[in-house]
Amino acid sequence: MAVDLDTFIDKQIRWFGQSAFRITSSLSETLYIDPYKISGDPVPTDCVLITHPHHDHYNPKVISRIRKSDTAVIVPQSMRSKSMQGIRPGERIKIKSFAIEAVPAYNCRKFPHAPKNGWLGYIVEVDNVRIYHAGDSDFIPPMSTFEVDIAMLPVVGFATMNIDSAVKAAHALKAKVVIPMHYSLMPWTNKHGQKFARIFDGTTIVMNRF
Repeated sequence: MAVDLDTFIDKQIRWFGQSAFRITSSLSETLYIDPYKISGDPVPTDCVLITHPHHDHYNPKVISRIRKSDTAVIVPQSMRSKSMQGIRPGERIKIKSFAIEAVPAYNCRKFPHAPKNGWLGYIVEVDNVRIYHAGDSDFIPPMSTFEVDIAMLPVVGFATMNIDSAVKAAHALKAKVVIPMHYSLMPWTNKHGQKFARIFDGTTIVMNRF
């Protein structure tokens, strides 16, 4: 069944700045990705996905605010603990309505996100929509093999793709909609989403911070 992606994004995806998102299923189940900061009264969640341990992606205090007794917290294998389930690139799991695939995320120059770390992006399928969250990654070869409807791509540069690299990644991914991310933490990056949208010749949705 075809899904109106504009409506899906408007009603079921919230962005909290940087790389933090909440995705809600049609059954009102929720999944957070990299909840570094959460504004307002947090919605208790069914699942948390963490891409890597850097402080602007992994915030234990925020996780404790949104966690329930049965919340699944999924992390790279190197971060696993008694309360967090480790996963490696290529592995798949199902959490309620969310089908989740861990995929590689790294810098080609091997710093500060080295391939050997096993840090992650995620492809999440829910309500017949496939969403790719790239984590902190450069434009890397595996991206051209992903089949996704929505791509969440970092655009700030240095530790991730810059705007030009994100445009190349967006073309390789062939997603129907691109949501730029990993900006707004520093004031000088506030307009990076709009800058990406001006350069990319596909469909971009620049989200307002929730």
